Amino acid sequence: MSVTAPAGLVIRASELAEFQAANDIISAAHAEAEQIQRRAQEAAENLEQYCDEVRERARQQGLEQAEEEAPALRQQAVANCIQWLIENHNLEHSIVERLETRLRGILAQVFEEFYGQQSGARLLMSRLQEHIETLLGEEAGTLHVNETQFDELRQAFVTHPQLRIKLDTQLEPGEALLNTPLVSLYLNLDEQLQSILSRLEQLSQEASDDQQN
Repeated sequence: MSVTAPAGLVIRASELAEFQAANDIISAAHAEAEQIQRRAQEAAENLEQYCDEVRERARQQGLEQAEEEAPALRQQAVANCIQWLIENHNLEHSIVERLETRLRGILAQVFEEFYGQQSGARLLMSRLQEHIETLLGEEAGTLHVNETQFDELRQAFVTHPQLRIKLDTQLEPGEALLNTPLVSLYLNLDEQLQSILSRLEQLSQEASDDQQN
């Protein structure tokens, strides 16, 4: 940057010297500023290189330390994993035990409700079907049933002509007596239901006692 002399026809020597001195000062200032900028740039580059070296040393030290600590860390990780599995297994086992106890109660309730909603004749037919196929074969047999279930059971076993359905006033609804040449089979649905419910209740009580102990 230079200083322009003021417009005019005549410039005194003293004024020209002043303008020249000003130009020299400004030029020197610019040169010094450029030098300062170069030194700052070099310092910045040196600082960046130093930082890179520091980071690399830290990384190497970290890798070495990590490599040294890796076996212990892996061992600790395995121990933590095993502990987690044990704790979760114990928790799962506890949940299953409590759930089984709860499910037994629910099962007993649902089973009792289901039984109450079913036709006694249908339940008897379902229980008798397998026994009739096994015990009768080609032999004749007699099925004694309560009068309220007589008609339905007679229709249900119409495909078994060798089986005679007989009304028995001494039997209650849900009871049946099957007589064959080889064996007599007595069925009582109410007794079977109570036996199942009692067994479920007993299992629930045993599980509850085990948890308390």
